[in-house]
Amino acid sequence: MKNKIILLIMMIPILFMLVVYGVGKTISVVVDIPVSGIQIVSQNENGLINLDMADYTGDYRLEAQVLPKEANNKGYSISVDPIDCENAPVSFTDDGTLVIHDTGKAKVTVTSDERAFKDSIIVSVTSSKLITLYPSLYDVFDAPMQLAPSSEEGVDYETTLDMGVYRFSVTTHPSNMSHSHVDWTSKDPYAVSVNHLGEMKAMLSGTTYVTVSSPDGIHDQTIEKVVKINVNKTTTPSGITVNGEDSGTVVVEKDAPSSNMILELPEGKTASDLTIEGEGITSKEVHTLSAPNRVLVKMSFDTKTATHVKFSIDGLDTANTVKLSFSAFAFDVTSRLHLEYNKNNDGSDGWTNADMFQKIGSTITYVTSEDVSLEGVTYDWHANNNYVTIKDNGNGTASIVANKEGTTTIIVRAMRNGEQVGNTVSKKITVVRPILSVEFAENTNTHGIGGVLAVGDTKYSGGGFKDERVKQKNPHHLRRWNNRGIQWQKPRLHFKR
Repeated sequence: MKNKIILLIMMIPILFMLVVYGVGKTISVVVDIPVSGIQIVSQNENGLINLDMADYTGDYRLEAQVLPKEANNKGYSISVDPIDCENAPVSFTDDGTLVIHDTGKAKVTVTSDERAFKDSIIVSVTSSKLITLYPSLYDVFDAPMQLAPSSEEGVDYETTLDMGVYRFSVTTHPSNMSHSHVDWTSKDPYAVSVNHLGEMKAMLSGTTYVTVSSPDGIHDQTIEKVVKINVNKTTTPSGITVNGEDSGTVVVEKDAPSSNMILELPEGKTASDLTIEGEGITSKEVHTLSAPNRVLVKMSFDTKTATHVKFSIDGLDTANTVKLSFSAFAFDVTSRLHLEYNKNNDGSDGWTNADMFQKIGSTITYVTSEDVSLEGVTYDWHANNNYVTIKDNGNGTASIVANKEGTTTIIVRAMRNGEQVGNTVSKKITVVRPILSVEFAENTNTHGIGGVLAVGDTKYSGGGFKDERVKQKNPHHLRRWNNRGIQWQKPRLHFKR
């Protein structure tokens, strides 16, 4: 009996441990730990995700942690709301990988399946490269011409217009890439000519193509748009058009009095049917172009006696008379930043001639535009200091790289046969530092800085001015400012209340 009692005493602790273990195991199975929160873990400390569309490779994955970690229901959903734009610039795949569709900002929110706890981040998408171009076309009266989408393979837009003068403009996307190098080319420059600024002249009827392109595209691609141009012939009494017109005035450079004129003759007529008359014509050549009734006429003149040129077709009574105007060669210089046609400072229409501004490290293409064309002209480009570096592209354009902050003057001269011709153009370029944009993750009023506007190197009327930069004491916690957490430190950022 004694031995049985001793054995029972020894078994009691073992039985107690088995009971406790069994009860605990049962509790761990049946207890439901509720969700108490959710947190996005794949973010930086200021709650912002900044992405460059130009080099994004799909390597960001949104991950969220349902709290506590022991919670049974760890499910959550992702929603995206655009900020100051119509469509959200990003979306997410089922595994949380971020997909970029466009530049812009969005608020990304994760919501727990249980009890709908939320956490959010701001995703800001920019692009350091060009994504696309949008050309537009205007007539001589600045009225927009329709560019309709084209169904032709390799062609983006098409338009139908009469012979005459037009101008292209282009909008870049994103808009901060307006400094991109843009080229305009025509498949048939005799039929439709287009210069560095997109100024176009339709001189022959039929169809040709104009391409606007930029080498500054995303992923180092060349971005281009092709416009199909259908040109209607202008009706004239003589059946002849000269440079796309019935009559008019041709401006000839007086120091090298020669001119090229593009003629379209009546259907079925050729260069052999053409008669050219006029006093002061010292030489003339006629060359057939893409069709027998399309010709290029090269002429030289005696500026003292030449006043007009008359073109007629043998056997027809009517003629086309063109007046001659002799003028000195002149040109101007603009940058490809001026992609839109605006009012000049004097209120007249034209490409703006304002002084130029360039960001340090940026490259901008500058172009010459001539009032009177002159064959054999090259351009000599110089700067008065080393704040910029100039690369002459050899076609009336130059690429200028901004090296350091300050002001420089570029001087451009037109040269022909080793001698300067026409005017000298001087343009001031101000090189500025890049602009830094700061976003606050919380309401600024919470920290006593509500209504403060920060603008680089700008002083507003009635505003304060500080030649310093505002910086928080702990740069790793933008969300944890307080009224004493500000110190002043160079370089510059200016505030106005």
